[in-house]
Amino acid sequence: MELTTEVVTLLIANDDLTNAHNYRFVEQPEKLLSHDYSEMNNKLYTFLEKLAAHYLSK
Repeated sequence: MELTTEVVTLLIANDDLTNAHNYRFVEQPEKLLSHDYSEMNNKLYTFLEKLAAHYLSK
């Protein structure tokens, strides 16, 4: 799944993160929204393109 600010906003809206501060690896909504997901999305795109090319080459 490609993450964008819009997708993260929807994920936050559909989850209860009121106790997120009690968990070491769960970030607060404000922090999640402040991330730049473009590098991760670009790597995902590259991976999926290579996977598709490998599949189609067989």
